[in-house]
Amino acid sequence: MTNRFSALPIEVHVCVGRARPPLGELLELAPNAVLTLEQQIDDPVEIMIGERVIAHGTLEETEDGGRRSLCVRLTSVKSFDNEA
Repeated sequence: MTNRFSALPIEVHVCVGRARPPLGELLELAPNAVLTLEQQIDDPVEIMIGERVIAHGTLEETEDGGRRSLCVRLTSVKSFDNEA
């Protein structure tokens, strides 16, 4: 049986990392500045809906018609079976 909401589009965010610079450093940011993240290049990313993490994955690159894009390969997906 198909849920009547299954075709409803929903916005998903992918969190690739976080940084905690001092406020003064943030105020001095300019074009071409580099903000170093706490995560390593191979660390998993979080796939989120709102503030809720729904899955984890790894970043990959894909090519479609000569156009390069980022994508996420899911490595784990949270189960929502028992949530109210």
